[in-house]
Amino acid sequence: MRCKIHLYGELGTSGEITELLQKGDLHFAFQSPGHLGSYIPEVQVFSIHYLFPTDFKLLEKILRKGPHTYKALQKYYRKHKLELLSIIEEGWQIWTANKPLRKPADFEGITFRVMSSPLLITAYRLYGAYVITVPYGQIYDDLALGRIDAETQPFFAIQEMKFYEVQDYMIKANQLPFIGTFAANHMFIKGLPEDIRDMINDAIEGANEYIFDFEPKLNEKRRQMIMAAKPSMKYIELTDEEINAFKE
Repeated sequence: MRCKIHLYGELGTSGEITELLQKGDLHFAFQSPGHLGSYIPEVQVFSIHYLFPTDFKLLEKILRKGPHTYKALQKYYRKHKLELLSIIEEGWQIWTANKPLRKPADFEGITFRVMSSPLLITAYRLYGAYVITVPYGQIYDDLALGRIDAETQPFFAIQEMKFYEVQDYMIKANQLPFIGTFAANHMFIKGLPEDIRDMINDAIEGANEYIFDFEPKLNEKRRQMIMAAKPSMKYIELTDEEINAFKE
């Protein structure tokens, strides 16, 4: 099997990629529940703040080996012409802003960018933010021009996309891990010979093993790279008491 790989942005926005996958114009794609929730409401379970454990091994067990995780979601993917192949964790989502965000009241009056999941939009509105959705590739310019004040990504994305250049604070609130799903067009995967499907599943399992081992190291390295590149950056980890205010 030979695969042609397209990098982010080559084929359109996240929503457009979902539609290409549903039509069969794409065979495989990473689908973030943060965007996919607009199509499959049930995947918004991955967008519920403070639902997931901070214990990494327990989180991995839930996502990779939970007895009901795939079974519960697969029927909803198939209903929308998709096949769920993998669920991965890409790091805790970090708030970036130009002021500290330590309590819900700190969100009042700021324009906060989130993905298009209705549940995410509602969560940040409840904190008091004015919430907008813009394409991932547009975030840097909007931050630099002041069209948005804050956003949330794992460390690796903040570093790769250089969001830290136009933000002064990074805040870890443990509200939500960034969870990605790897999906295929349902009819395409269903039509493959069994031995090819087995080969794909073996490759996915091997990739999952690598990803869950590598992710914590990657994000910590990227955090250190950000702090080295911008020593004035202020990194805040919320206390349990501060986190409880968001849970309430």
